[in-house]
Amino acid sequence: MNPPDQLKGLQYLSQTHRNEFNERRKCEYKVLLSLLTFFVLCAVSTLSDKIKIPNDSSLFIGLIWIIFSLTAIIVSKYLIDLHSANNINKKIAEISEDKIADILEISSKKNEDFLPLSDKIKKHLQILFWEDVLNPKSKRRGLWACRTQVLMVWLFAISAAFLLTV
Repeated sequence: MNPPDQLKGLQYLSQTHRNEFNERRKCEYKVLLSLLTFFVLCAVSTLSDKIKIPNDSSLFIGLIWIIFSLTAIIVSKYLIDLHSANNINKKIAEISEDKIADILEISSKKNEDFLPLSDKIKKHLQILFWEDVLNPKSKRRGLWACRTQVLMVWLFAISAAFLLTV
Protein backbone atom coordinates (compact mmCIF):
# COMPACT_ATOMS: atom_id res chain seq x y z
CA MET A 1 0.00 0.00 0.00
CA ASN A 2 1.37 3.40 -0.88
CA PRO A 3 2.00 6.00 1.87
CA PRO A 4 -0.93 8.34 1.04
CA ASP A 5 -3.39 5.43 1.32
CA GLN A 6 -1.73 4.28 4.53
CA LEU A 7 -2.00 7.80 5.94
CA LYS A 8 -5.71 8.00 5.08
CA GLY A 9 -6.38 4.58 6.58
CA LEU A 10 -4.44 5.31 9.74
CA GLN A 11 -6.07 8.72 10.10
CA TYR A 12 -9.52 7.10 9.69
CA LEU A 13 -8.62 4.46 12.29
CA SER A 14 -7.36 7.08 14.70
CA GLN A 15 -10.37 9.37 14.24
CA THR A 16 -12.81 6.47 14.64
CA HIS A 17 -11.29 5.35 17.92
CA ARG A 18 -10.99 8.92 19.21
CA ASN A 19 -14.67 9.51 18.38
CA GLU A 20 -15.71 6.31 20.19
CA PHE A 21 -13.58 7.40 23.14
CA ASN A 22 -15.23 10.85 23.22
CA GLU A 23 -18.78 9.47 22.89
CA ARG A 24 -18.16 7.03 25.71
CA ARG A 25 -16.69 9.80 27.85
CA LYS A 26 -19.85 11.90 27.39
CA CYS A 27 -21.96 8.96 28.54
CA GLU A 28 -19.59 8.35 31.45
CA TYR A 29 -20.02 11.86 32.84
CA LYS A 30 -23.79 11.78 32.40
CA VAL A 31 -24.05 8.53 34.36
CA LEU A 32 -21.63 9.68 37.04
CA LEU A 33 -23.21 13.09 37.56
CA SER A 34 -26.73 11.63 37.58
CA LEU A 35 -25.82 9.05 40.20
CA LEU A 36 -23.97 11.53 42.41
CA THR A 37 -26.92 13.93 42.13
CA PHE A 38 -29.27 11.12 43.17
CA PHE A 39 -27.17 10.36 46.24
CA VAL A 40 -26.94 14.05 47.18
CA LEU A 41 -30.71 14.51 46.78
CA CYS A 42 -31.34 11.46 48.96
CA ALA A 43 -29.05 12.85 51.64
CA VAL A 44 -30.59 16.34 51.41
CA SER A 45 -34.07 14.86 51.73
CA THR A 46 -33.25 14.00 55.33
CA LEU A 47 -32.91 17.72 56.08
CA SER A 48 -36.39 18.50 54.78
CA ASP A 49 -39.27 18.62 57.27
CA LYS A 50 -41.78 17.70 54.57
CA ILE A 51 -40.36 14.21 53.98
CA LYS A 52 -40.56 11.73 56.84
CA ILE A 53 -38.29 8.71 56.49
CA PRO A 54 -39.02 5.71 58.73
CA ASN A 55 -35.50 5.18 60.00
CA ASP A 56 -36.62 3.23 63.06
CA SER A 57 -37.39 0.11 60.98
CA SER A 58 -34.50 -2.33 60.59
CA LEU A 59 -36.07 -3.58 57.34
CA PHE A 60 -36.00 -0.05 55.89
CA ILE A 61 -32.42 0.50 57.04
CA GLY A 62 -31.29 -2.81 55.52
CA LEU A 63 -33.15 -2.09 52.30
CA ILE A 64 -31.53 1.34 51.93
CA TRP A 65 -28.03 -0.11 52.46
CA ILE A 66 -28.68 -2.97 50.01
CA ILE A 67 -30.10 -0.68 47.31
CA PHE A 68 -27.32 1.88 47.63
CA SER A 69 -24.62 -0.81 47.74
CA LEU A 70 -26.02 -2.60 44.68
CA THR A 71 -26.25 0.69 42.83
CA ALA A 72 -22.63 1.48 43.70
CA ILE A 73 -21.50 -2.01 42.63
CA ILE A 74 -23.31 -1.84 39.28
CA VAL A 75 -22.09 1.67 38.46
CA SER A 76 -18.55 0.85 39.60
CA LYS A 77 -18.48 -2.19 37.29
CA TYR A 78 -19.86 -0.05 34.46
CA LEU A 79 -17.18 2.63 35.02
CA ILE A 80 -14.38 0.05 35.16
CA ASP A 81 -15.55 -1.58 31.92
CA LEU A 82 -16.00 1.83 30.31
CA HIS A 83 -12.47 2.90 31.24
CA SER A 84 -11.09 -0.41 29.92
CA ALA A 85 -12.82 0.17 26.58
CA ASN A 86 -11.58 3.78 26.55
CA ASN A 87 -8.01 2.61 27.15
CA ILE A 88 -8.27 0.16 24.24
CA ASN A 89 -9.61 2.91 21.96
CA LYS A 90 -6.94 5.32 23.13
CA LYS A 91 -4.17 2.75 22.58
CA ILE A 92 -5.32 1.94 19.04
CA ALA A 93 -5.59 5.64 18.22
CA GLU A 94 -2.13 6.36 19.64
CA ILE A 95 -0.58 3.45 17.74
CA SER A 96 -2.17 4.73 14.53
CA GLU A 97 -0.89 8.23 15.23
CA ASP A 98 2.61 6.90 15.95
CA LYS A 99 2.56 5.05 12.63
CA ILE A 100 1.45 8.25 10.88
CA ALA A 101 4.43 10.04 12.41
CA ASP A 102 6.72 7.19 11.32
CA ILE A 103 5.38 7.30 7.76
CA LEU A 104 5.88 11.06 7.61
CA GLU A 105 9.46 10.70 8.86
CA ILE A 106 10.23 7.85 6.45
CA SER A 107 8.69 9.79 3.58
CA SER A 108 10.77 12.83 4.47
CA LYS A 109 13.97 10.74 4.31
CA LYS A 110 13.05 9.21 0.94
CA ASN A 111 11.88 12.44 -0.67
CA GLU A 112 13.85 15.63 -0.08
CA ASP A 113 10.97 17.80 -1.31
CA PHE A 114 8.80 16.48 1.50
CA LEU A 115 8.98 18.55 4.69
CA PRO A 116 10.68 16.89 7.69
CA LEU A 117 8.63 16.20 10.79
CA SER A 118 9.17 19.67 12.20
CA ASP A 119 7.32 21.73 14.75
CA LYS A 120 4.88 22.81 12.04
CA ILE A 121 3.87 19.19 11.31
CA LYS A 122 3.72 18.36 15.02
CA LYS A 123 1.39 21.31 15.51
CA HIS A 124 -0.76 20.05 12.63
CA LEU A 125 -0.87 16.57 14.22
CA GLN A 126 -1.90 18.14 17.53
CA ILE A 127 -4.77 19.92 15.79
CA LEU A 128 -5.85 16.73 13.99
CA PHE A 129 -5.54 14.35 16.92
CA TRP A 130 -5.89 16.63 19.96
CA GLU A 131 -3.07 17.88 22.11
CA ASP A 132 -2.61 14.83 24.33
CA VAL A 133 -1.31 12.71 21.43
CA LEU A 134 2.24 13.98 21.77
CA ASN A 135 2.02 14.15 25.56
CA PRO A 136 3.25 10.91 27.18
CA LYS A 137 1.61 11.76 30.52
CA SER A 138 -1.83 11.30 28.92
CA LYS A 139 -1.30 7.51 28.89
CA ARG A 140 -1.50 7.36 32.70
CA ARG A 141 -4.65 9.44 33.13
CA GLY A 142 -7.20 6.65 32.62
CA LEU A 143 -6.26 4.56 35.65
CA TRP A 144 -6.47 7.41 38.13
CA ALA A 145 -9.68 8.77 36.63
CA CYS A 146 -11.33 5.35 36.99
CA ARG A 147 -10.17 4.90 40.59
CA THR A 148 -11.29 8.40 41.52
CA GLN A 149 -14.72 7.96 39.99
CA VAL A 150 -15.30 4.58 41.66
CA LEU A 151 -14.13 6.03 44.99
CA MET A 152 -16.51 8.98 44.59
CA VAL A 153 -19.44 6.64 43.82
CA TRP A 154 -18.75 4.61 46.96
CA LEU A 155 -18.19 7.65 49.19
CA PHE A 156 -21.43 9.25 48.02
CA ALA A 157 -23.36 5.97 48.33
CA ILE A 158 -22.12 5.30 51.87
CA SER A 159 -22.64 8.91 52.95
CA ALA A 160 -26.17 9.06 51.54
CA ALA A 161 -27.12 5.68 53.03
CA PHE A 162 -25.69 6.72 56.39
CA LEU A 163 -27.55 10.04 56.41
CA LEU A 164 -30.80 8.32 55.43
CA THR A 165 -30.56 5.66 58.12
CA VAL A 166 -29.25 7.67 61.08
